Amino acid sequence: MYLDCDVVGDPNECAVNADCQDNFYCTGTETCVDGACVATGNPCLSTGKICNEGTDACDNCATNTECENEVGLYCDGSETCSFGTCQAGSAPCSSGEYCDEVADRYATRIRARRRCALRI
Repeated sequence: MYLDCDVVGDPNECAVNADCQDNFYCTGTETCVDGACVATGNPCLSTGKICNEGTDACDNCATNTECENEVGLYCDGSETCSFGTCQAGSAPCSSGEYCDEVADRYATRIRARRRCALRI
């Protein structure tokens, strides 16, 4: 007898749950149902996260691309992915500049000269 993994619902596929274990986190839990292995599937799909087989966890990101504009703000800089979590970037402005969130740009502050007078 041999295990034919290409046939869906093969009645000789398993006898007990242990026959079905593939030891992959991202395929979910496998059980033996009426002689056929059935997996619960990717445990991260319902959360909208990315399955990380290396850490057996559901991550927010795998690359910086998933983090771009996560918050949707220009002034918080470019977000990056670090260990499955999006991290805020640094403000794109230098000292003496301010960030204009509406225009998605930064500009130099212009200080207006004001004359002060004591009014009675």
